[in-house]
Amino acid sequence: MVAALAAASLPVAVVNPRQVRDFAKAVGHLAKTDALDAQVLAHFAEAIRPASRPLPEAARQALAARLTRRRQMLSMLVAEQQRLGSAALALRPRIEAPITWLRLERDDLDQERRRLVR
Repeated sequence: MVAALAAASLPVAVVNPRQVRDFAKAVGHLAKTDALDAQVLAHFAEAIRPASRPLPEAARQALAARLTRRRQMLSMLVAEQQRLGSAALALRPRIEAPITWLRLERDDLDQERRRLVR
């Protein structure tokens, strides 16, 4: 999510989850659901105003390129996985090989994305 927001030039702040949880407890939000978590995060951001740190332009462009490529890779991966389900036994190895490669590429792109965001 951070990568996508940064690549779209939207302000984003990464905060310590423990701080947010402590804030939630302090304001009486003890339950944990996705909807309540979203409300607590919004309240935390409004009250604390954590500093956003935009990525430098070059890093933002590099990140955007990697996110685009990752989306492309995922599309190909899903297509190959769907083909595998109906493929003849003799063709399965020819479909499994690109699936393995696509997963490795996806993982490499994820590592690069994490590095760029840091």
